Amino acid sequence: MRREGCMLAAVYRKEARGLRLEDLPEPLPGPGQMKISVRYASICGSDLFLVRSGQLADGTVLGHEMSGVVDTLGDGVRGFLPGQPVIVRPVGCGSCAACASAQENLCPQRLAIGLGALKGAFAEYLVVPQEMAIPVPEGLDLKLACLAEPLATALHAIRLAGIGSNDRVVVLGAGGIGLCSVALLKALGVRWILVSEPQEGRRNRAMALGAQRGVDPMAEDLGKAVEEWKGKEGVTAVMECAGNSETTKLALQMVAPGGKVALVGLVKGTVDWAPALTMLKQIRIQGSFANTQAECRECLGMMARGELNVEPMLEGVIPFQELPACMDRLLHAPGEGKLIVEVSFG
Repeated sequence: MRREGCMLAAVYRKEARGLRLEDLPEPLPGPGQMKISVRYASICGSDLFLVRSGQLADGTVLGHEMSGVVDTLGDGVRGFLPGQPVIVRPVGCGSCAACASAQENLCPQRLAIGLGALKGAFAEYLVVPQEMAIPVPEGLDLKLACLAEPLATALHAIRLAGIGSNDRVVVLGAGGIGLCSVALLKALGVRWILVSEPQEGRRNRAMALGAQRGVDPMAEDLGKAVEEWKGKEGVTAVMECAGNSETTKLALQMVAPGGKVALVGLVKGTVDWAPALTMLKQIRIQGSFANTQAECRECLGMMARGELNVEPMLEGVIPFQELPACMDRLLHAPGEGKLIVEVSFG
């Protein structure tokens, strides 16, 4: 039975090495803050990475890919109304060099939900500064709106690397970010997309999102498949989304002279590579971290206007009560698409 003044949250507990459903005090907004009722939260690969790492503080509430509605406004909040659909994204300090150049994702004081400082969206409610809230365009399903964050991360990488509609792009890895990358590439007019992914379900979703060729690198010769597909232009861009040192080396090897390699996946450890290869081929290597609020707004708009198809990447929607068990399962057997948690019904 729910205790008065409490909310249900999925809390990380070190002794359990996973999430557990618990009652936590329902938060109240202070001046300049808003209380948001969470409707949907998507499970991100970084959530799984953090749980596996064992470095999370006991009591952390994860969840940063979310959508919800404004519940209560704190004193001084302007421009929002109770019941308004929103997503929540990080903000920078507003005064450092990164923020001044519209790169708040690189701000050393960046404030985000679900990473310790602020409780995340794996809870019925959260409280954030109003600057973190972004309105959801009218008519956009909140179930899809919670995907704006990973989509914006893919968009950020594509833009930084300078990938355009005339590129022949290989996407290595079709997890969450890989699928989002395929969807964005297609929406931006890229016609030639090859995806390398050993899991059949993920490959099928990538094809449904717009990839022309899906390769199982465990069963096929990836080099031969790329050679047959690349045409006279060659592979002009590679997006490394697997977060794997071997696929990072592979990206540098397969890209054509003068090509671009976007490092999007989080690679653990180090990569053994030959700088001379990069120099002689004049390869552009572009690291990419997270996204900006402007890119989140852009992805929301593209979905609302029907310019960005994301439905094929959805593996399913699960009730909030199943989240701990689902996370435990995903830690041992990765899913084939984006799983969305229905946190509350409103």
